[in-house]
Amino acid sequence: MIEMESEIKISRQCEILGVSRSSHYSALSDIFNVNIRDEELMKKIDKIYTDYPFYGSRRIRMELLRYHCLNVNRKKIQRLMRIMGIYGQSPGIMTSKRCVPHKKYPY
Repeated sequence: MIEMESEIKISRQCEILGVSRSSHYSALSDIFNVNIRDEELMKKIDKIYTDYPFYGSRRIRMELLRYHCLNVNRKKIQRLMRIMGIYGQSPGIMTSKRCVPHKKYPY
């Protein structure tokens, strides 16, 4: 792990770990690739999600369009939701549950 606040220079840490300096900075930019506009959008997505935790990216997009007048691509909302670690809740498959009062017919 490369430490930013270390006495050893980043170039030396990368050399010790056998990692190129450019790949270190590339990985860093991938992690923190959220700008200020995205942060504001993430706050609005979080507000909608806390009110309606069963909404997915499609319905969150419609809420943003309807009440906040923001026309945002659904893929961007999916990406931000993935970064935030939130997912729409959906019902599971109920095919294996048996209804006890029903009569069981033999083959």
